[in-house]
Amino acid sequence: MAGNCRYSPVAPLPLLRQLQERDLLGNYLLFLAHDVLEHPQEYSDLVANLGNDEHAYPKDKFIIMDNGVIELGTPLSAPEIQDAAHIVYADTPIMPDFLGSFEETQKRVIVASTNIDSSWMRVPQGSNLREVVSCIDWLHSYLPVADGEPEYWGVPRWITNQMGSRIPIVQYINHICANPKIHLLGMSTNMQDDLRCCTLPDVIGIDSANPLTLGIAGINITVGHSYGHPERGNYWDATKLWDQSANNVAWMHDAVGI
Repeated sequence: MAGNCRYSPVAPLPLLRQLQERDLLGNYLLFLAHDVLEHPQEYSDLVANLGNDEHAYPKDKFIIMDNGVIELGTPLSAPEIQDAAHIVYADTPIMPDFLGSFEETQKRVIVASTNIDSSWMRVPQGSNLREVVSCIDWLHSYLPVADGEPEYWGVPRWITNQMGSRIPIVQYINHICANPKIHLLGMSTNMQDDLRCCTLPDVIGIDSANPLTLGIAGINITVGHSYGHPERGNYWDATKLWDQSANNVAWMHDAVGI
């Protein structure tokens, strides 16, 4: 069991509300900035009702504001991400990044630099392991944190899908940072690697819609289960929380060791 790691379901508002009603939402959450901006009052109300349910207690509320790059293909601007973060009092917004490219991620962070600070989550990108490591080095030096302050990192799932594992990246971040707080951005296609990463030092959480979409497809998550990522299709229009999805969310909360 990971102990210090938590799971955030990624879902449309109606499903988030129903998870909350079942005490399955928890209070470690990653929200999508564009959806928060589209439904500011609804998200504000959701956050106002967060409590220490059985999948949150005894840990404090922690909210990450995602930049939307996976869903939109390009991240929102830093001011937009910041506006969404303010609505839900996010602890750390995610810096703009570009999937698989250190150079493009660097450009976006530099452009955004007048609107971001060291409290923002860094997401290393690159076309290979060497570039990802170089991106970590650059992000670490470009926005240094004060002594004792946390340094937030998000490690994307594609690294496992394409390079085999996120473990070396998590270990390298731990090696160069004095006080890292590492979030795993999405579940990969390798459940075992995801769960191993959740046990590593300073990994604070993982997010994914996959437990819910697998539930909609009638698939139960189990240890050792080999699974893909069902196409989301019209998932973001879903209004009903299926029991199998709820069971998968409960399984994930328990599996990562809250």
